Amino acid sequence: MKIALLLNPSIGAINKKGFAGTEVMFFKDTTILNKQYKTTSYARFSFKDPYVRRIYYPVILIKIAQKLNFTGKLYPMIDAFLRLTADIVYILQFILLERHSDIIIGYSFPSVALIRYVSNKNIYILIQSYETLVNYSFFSGVYKQTQFIFCSNYIKTYYLQKYQGLSCINKPIILHNSVDSSSFYQIKKHDHRKIILLYASAWEKEKGLDILLESFTKLRPHELSKITLTIASNKNLWHKETYQQNDDYLCKIDVLLKKLSNITQLGGVQHKDMNKIYNSHDVLIFPSVWGEPCSVTLIESLFCKLPIIAFNVGGNSEILLNTNSIIPNTSSSDALARTLRKLIQIGVNEMFNNKSLKGHTIELTDDYRTKILYQLVNQSEHSGFSI
Repeated sequence: MKIALLLNPSIGAINKKGFAGTEVMFFKDTTILNKQYKTTSYARFSFKDPYVRRIYYPVILIKIAQKLNFTGKLYPMIDAFLRLTADIVYILQFILLERHSDIIIGYSFPSVALIRYVSNKNIYILIQSYETLVNYSFFSGVYKQTQFIFCSNYIKTYYLQKYQGLSCINKPIILHNSVDSSSFYQIKKHDHRKIILLYASAWEKEKGLDILLESFTKLRPHELSKITLTIASNKNLWHKETYQQNDDYLCKIDVLLKKLSNITQLGGVQHKDMNKIYNSHDVLIFPSVWGEPCSVTLIESLFCKLPIIAFNVGGNSEILLNTNSIIPNTSSSDALARTLRKLIQIGVNEMFNNKSLKGHTIELTDDYRTKILYQLVNQSEHSGFSI
């Protein structure tokens, strides 16, 4: 059995100081599948991995689509054409390189379904984010014949509501992001004089760093004296060459940081070192305000038994159900400030009840992920694969 993996080409580079969830699962599955099957992975970036190869993606077409200012109904048509052309160039190279593969798995790259027009291979698409099914009305036939694997029930619901009939042929599979329990685990913690909070996400508006910092400005001086915040990431965490950087947002963050003295910036941490970082803090603050499909940061924190404060957006509540976490009533700096004030008043032990993963019903381990991936491969020749 020969397997080929293809990563979404919008991911143009990998920053070792903080992989996004899609990249984490892409590399993880490459390793898992290669233990049992001949597997080759492809991406747009160059990476020192014997199983990952680089293929060309015409990013110039995407840049043209972003810069052109068409009006009326013409612009969406031109934009869709340029993006589809770029995807087809990327896919054609992949087809030529992997024409002998039995199974193809696309990572957050639904256009992989178009391969069905030239091949009857078993095709699976792992959906880790809100990727567009290009020209769904025109290509709905091949999309419906493709097996979709969603990283959470939340993202599955989103897709099935947006793309009618997507599940009429193949029942969607749910496979949550996972963690290696031998790499992320609890270490005995020491009592701290102050409550040490951790922020471990990107400096992006949707990740809510500004909300977290604004909540600090709403605390009284004596309250601020009892907490400290560590920012593990830096402003260059994610590489987005095809998107305009939000310079105004970064300036806002810099202004807020200058107002606060109880903040430590680590400037980026290698993913392999994050277990130590989680275990050296008292609470993870996860103020993301966008629909997080299935946060790897939350899952890693859970395995380290690190208490979590997160907003009720996307799949967060699905991941945090019956865990050692608190969800403020609204996704705002005021609500977060109230939660922090209560934390300061009563302490970490009283605030959280140490449920950790007790009673958790979702399988989040790499062992489970391995089992499902092998099951998927073994049953790939049968229609109606289900879990």
